[in-house]
Amino acid sequence: MTVPEISAKVSEIILIGFYREDTGEKLLMPEELAEALKQERLTREQALEQARQGESRVERLKEHFICVDVKRLVARHRLVLSLIIFSYFNLSLCDRKKTSSCTMSNR
Repeated sequence: MTVPEISAKVSEIILIGFYREDTGEKLLMPEELAEALKQERLTREQALEQARQGESRVERLKEHFICVDVKRLVARHRLVLSLIIFSYFNLSLCDRKKTSSCTMSNR
């Protein structure tokens, strides 16, 4: 066997040693492992940032819907109050008309 053949055989044997026997998963070299770790950190940071943005959006939507609910509630109470005031004045006018007619007929 020549030196290149021996070198090829050794490389082949070493490569076989970098696979898990139970799953067949390739084991990473230190450089590949460092790159995978860096990629994993980047992916995690992006996921955390997306989660923060999502939480921020949820808070803004909560505030928006609370404001909408408050505005709806105020509008509803304004309408009810307007109806009460209208009814009061309408009854007052009716009472005045009755009183006026009564006083006129009494004359």
